[in-house]
Amino acid sequence: MGYKVWMDDFGSGYSSLELLQEMHFDLIKFDMRFMRRFDATPRSRILLTELMRMAQSLDVETVCEGVETEEQADFLTEVGCTRLQGYYFCKPIPEEEIWERHRKGIQIGFENTDESGYYKTLGEINMYDLSSIYNGESTERQYFDIIPMAVLEFGAEGLQIIRGNKSYNDFLERYIMNEEAEDDEDGKAVDELTSAIRSCHEVGSRVFMDERLYDGSTMHAMIKKIADNPVRNVAAYVIAILDIKQNKDELTYADIAKALSADYIDIYHVDMETEQFVQYSPDGSGLGVSAERHGENFFTEAGKDAQVYVYEADREQFAKLFNKENVIRSLKENGVFVHTYRLKTENEPVYVNMKVVPMKNDPRHFVMAVNNVDGQMKQQEIIERLREEKTVYSRISALMGDFIAIYTVDPENGSYMQYSAADNFSDLGTSKLGLDFFGDSRKEISMVICPEDLDYFKSAFTKEKVLKRTEKGQIFKIRYRLMIGGEPVKVTLRAGMTGENDGAQLIVGVGFSSEEA
Repeated sequence: MGYKVWMDDFGSGYSSLELLQEMHFDLIKFDMRFMRRFDATPRSRILLTELMRMAQSLDVETVCEGVETEEQADFLTEVGCTRLQGYYFCKPIPEEEIWERHRKGIQIGFENTDESGYYKTLGEINMYDLSSIYNGESTERQYFDIIPMAVLEFGAEGLQIIRGNKSYNDFLERYIMNEEAEDDEDGKAVDELTSAIRSCHEVGSRVFMDERLYDGSTMHAMIKKIADNPVRNVAAYVIAILDIKQNKDELTYADIAKALSADYIDIYHVDMETEQFVQYSPDGSGLGVSAERHGENFFTEAGKDAQVYVYEADREQFAKLFNKENVIRSLKENGVFVHTYRLKTENEPVYVNMKVVPMKNDPRHFVMAVNNVDGQMKQQEIIERLREEKTVYSRISALMGDFIAIYTVDPENGSYMQYSAADNFSDLGTSKLGLDFFGDSRKEISMVICPEDLDYFKSAFTKEKVLKRTEKGQIFKIRYRLMIGGEPVKVTLRAGMTGENDGAQLIVGVGFSSEEA
């Protein structure tokens, strides 16, 4: 019929374990005698803790009456008592006084029924539920001296500790809240914890984390999501500090992952059969990666992403090479699939390298990482271009002896490099390479040009005039005199635009002029 059935005064009279076997109760209410014996002997606390654990195993809520001190309240929340009742909160008062206290803002508040399930789940977490790690040792001191555990709440307003056991509070005081830790870490531990919680939320399963503490020791922890609050749009998580190693020189897998993640743009975990995938991206804190999205039809989605993010000139080859058949074939034959291409950015395309490897224990799944190799590729491009340009320049010089120097210029940013054929031109001291071809040329020309031609050169040789003509596919040309060996020598400057793999390049040549010219 929908009514909740509670057992009152459990532990006395007819409210016994035998009755729990015969009937299903939604809640059992512990008699206040437990609280009266609370300080008498530590055994009463162990007994109460085990009874709470029993109730949780039976999926029965708990309430303890007779709570009169802060110590009692803290203990009961640590062992997972769902509800508390007693003089610690308020003595029994008439209904009218309850509403009066509520109007004055001194009432502890009324529970939102939409949040009842959420707080029931949080309340059932027993902060001493991992006592079995002591391998059968059962002294009273060791029973409560176990690993640090806490319930955390995370939402738009950040991270908040709901409750924790004494070990966790000791951990906070020693490693997080002391002045030395705050000065040294500057919130790093909290950032790392927040990142791990985000990953736990996205993945939907337990997350293990390693974190270097301020004193160099390493914390190993586990985080698990336990409930969502539908009213306040927050979620609750349990964190357990599994171990703290004092070896400050130890290199952890987390250290390695953080170091490697610095260059990664994306990492994917893919099921080859179902094509379900999880995409991970750097979390922005420099501390690691976090789950970005879940999806299906991985190769179809990758093809759609390529049309948006892959550089236009590389899209056709990407679509041809990166498909399910090619990846499977390459993994079988080579154990890896690798492809280098460029991504679009606001400024210029960026080289990335894609690497796909199967998971060792389950070949059906593979991990794909996309990392930034722009610096390496562009350095390699520069070296290759230098080789090509030197070869081309040598051939031009062999056929056309009238060239003094040739420049290759990036028309967008003005960077340039000079190749000289004539020794006497090299002696003039002009720059061999730089970042502003037109600016450097106009500054240095006064040192090498015949003084009578200086004004003409500066008015005729401007970036606007050169690009306006060469971008139309025409040749820009001017004549003037250089002072070589103390004598004026007639030269001709020619400039033309050429298309290359990485975009247009401006080629500028300076050569000797014939007498007729």
